[in-house]
Amino acid sequence: MKTSDIKEQHKIITLAILLIISMLLVYYFHFILKIEIIFSHLFYVPIVLASLWWSRKGIAVAVFLGMLLLTSHVISQIATSIWGDAIRASMFVLVGLIVATMNQRILQLLDELRSYSELLEYRVEERTNEIKNLIDSIGDPIIVIDTSNYKILLANKAARSLNNDMDPVEKSLHCYQVSHQRTSPCDTPDEPCPLKQVIVTKASQRVMHIHHDNEGNDQFVDIVVTPIFDQNGEVIQVIESSHDITKIKLTEKTLRETSNYLNKLIDFTNAPFIVWNPDLIITRVNHAFEELTGYTSKELMGKKISMLIPNSNMQEVSYEINRTLKGEHWKLVEIPVIHKNGNARLVLWNSANLYDEDDKTVSAIIAQGIDITERKEAERSRKRYTRELAKSNEELKSLDRMKDEFLSNISHELKTPLVSIEGFSEVVRDETLGALNNGQKKALDTVLRNAKRLERLIDSVLYLSISESGKMKYTFKPVQVADVIEHSIIDMLPQVNKHNLKIKKEVPDNLPLIQADEDRLIQVLINLISNAIKFSPAGEITVTVHETDADIHIAVNDTGIGIPEGKIGYLFDRFYQGDASTKRKYGGTGLGLHISKLIVEAHKGKIWADSKEGVGTTIHVTLPKYKS
Repeated sequence: MKTSDIKEQHKIITLAILLIISMLLVYYFHFILKIEIIFSHLFYVPIVLASLWWSRKGIAVAVFLGMLLLTSHVISQIATSIWGDAIRASMFVLVGLIVATMNQRILQLLDELRSYSELLEYRVEERTNEIKNLIDSIGDPIIVIDTSNYKILLANKAARSLNNDMDPVEKSLHCYQVSHQRTSPCDTPDEPCPLKQVIVTKASQRVMHIHHDNEGNDQFVDIVVTPIFDQNGEVIQVIESSHDITKIKLTEKTLRETSNYLNKLIDFTNAPFIVWNPDLIITRVNHAFEELTGYTSKELMGKKISMLIPNSNMQEVSYEINRTLKGEHWKLVEIPVIHKNGNARLVLWNSANLYDEDDKTVSAIIAQGIDITERKEAERSRKRYTRELAKSNEELKSLDRMKDEFLSNISHELKTPLVSIEGFSEVVRDETLGALNNGQKKALDTVLRNAKRLERLIDSVLYLSISESGKMKYTFKPVQVADVIEHSIIDMLPQVNKHNLKIKKEVPDNLPLIQADEDRLIQVLINLISNAIKFSPAGEITVTVHETDADIHIAVNDTGIGIPEGKIGYLFDRFYQGDASTKRKYGGTGLGLHISKLIVEAHKGKIWADSKEGVGTTIHVTLPKYKS
């Protein structure tokens, strides 16, 4: 059974009891005592109750009691007038009617008040939800703290997320448990509690505070604490809003470190730095710039940059500075700077522009320079030296041309009488002009031998002169290497026999042809064999030839004294001699191998030496095969 039905039954039982009591009273006074009811006001109790409970339906109780009173008066034949009970009965109905009407109005007002209250509650709840949603939507943690025990009374979503989405209100946590991971209130000289400051000052506080996360890491937060007062003006709660500025602090630290690094880099770099603003006022210089100018930074700060520019260069420098103010920059621009002692230093400058937030307006110009005063002086000296060197070079070229002409002329002049000496010496040696004794024959042999040697020397000097002048001409044609080697050995055979040496050749048949100047190539082979004879006191000389993929390889090997390893690299240098002492045992000019190298390279070949001291030497020559 519903609670409302139970209450309705209780009302009916109560009224039934009251009506029974009322009837008993009427019976007692009217039928027993036969008098008027003098305390009928007690009947108003059921009338009022019925009217209150059932409104106009409750008037039936008043009518019932009024009729009961009048009926009992008639039946009991009380001597008194019926008008008294009639008035009382009317009063019953009137009171019931008034109470029922008033009750109905009161109930209507109560309904309206209840509806208004429900609406108000709905609006309050709706507004509260809006405020809670608004607070939850705020990205920064917001909490309300009870100042008496530091417990958190309210926390928005951001505040709940500080502890793995654990609601500090449901867990009845204290603020120091959430923000500092502590088990007791925290208030130290280094970190004074902002809540206590608000309680003492009774005013809002904004401080930078340090919180700690679950792992104990520091978190820099910007906190605003606002007090909530009671009726007596005492702070009972505070609203704490915190904003995590850890990244900002780290960024500030990084910027500070970067700034310090750049300042030190600029101050201690060897290159002069200067910064000026659009008004041409100097705002920054480094130590290198102080050394460049002789001024201290205090003497330069706030001064016009024109104080550092020579008057003679002011116009062109002003043009360059105006270029930077228009957004251009310097790249290797030479601008002189006046030293404090009055001397000018020439500096090579590069510049960069710093802009305002619009990226268009120049806010400052920074320039870096390199002092090139000494370099410029060195360049001027170098140019003077280059001019003098060019003049000397022309003179040397002139002397070289004179030398070439002299060598050419003297060679021809020397060879002309030499031909006569050789011719007449051979005539005398052949005893055409008369018989000779052995001594005379030996003397003529010496003359002829030295005449040949002199002729070879003249040819070598003449060849070297013509080659270095670039006028040497070669007659290239297909040549058989075997023929070149045969002619060379025949020409050198008398010397080989004279030195009691043996010479042999290892030349295979059917060798490919080479493209060569045969006379020059014979000259090379004679030089190589002559060299082998010179440095071979005994033994033999071997000339070998073999074919490779692209070349013909010629090797002249001797069993002579050999060459020290450290001297092999100089063997083909001009005028180089293995024995360069004043008491040289072996003669020669040191031109034979050098000329051989020139001839081989003119044939696009290669020449090199292998040697072991005390064992012998091998000279290698490779020449490319002839391609038809």
